[in-house]
Amino acid sequence: MVLPPLTDTSLADEVVWLHHFSWLVGSVATLAMIAMILYASVKPGNLAMALIASFMRLGFAGLGIGLGVFGSSALWGTPAPYVWTVVSVLGLLGVGSAVKTQKYESL
Repeated sequence: MVLPPLTDTSLADEVVWLHHFSWLVGSVATLAMIAMILYASVKPGNLAMALIASFMRLGFAGLGIGLGVFGSSALWGTPAPYVWTVVSVLGLLGVGSAVKTQKYESL
């Protein structure tokens, strides 16, 4: 989905494959965050997993916002800065709710 359009450009192979690698790393990291949240939601006492996943999402949101501000405003035309910010806030609300209702044993 991403690789064919990139290979049809005049970009250097290093740029194309670094982009493809970054795309796959982001996909794997997203799947890891999903697994951590699911694990924390079904196994009591795993608030640390939810916190780690929340901080990872915050990092992705910060990266999207930072690149949009300091890199290229073109990123604001994509969902990246918005989606990761919303997902981060929702995750932190979930962690806060778990802490408030004390649905955890310890960090």
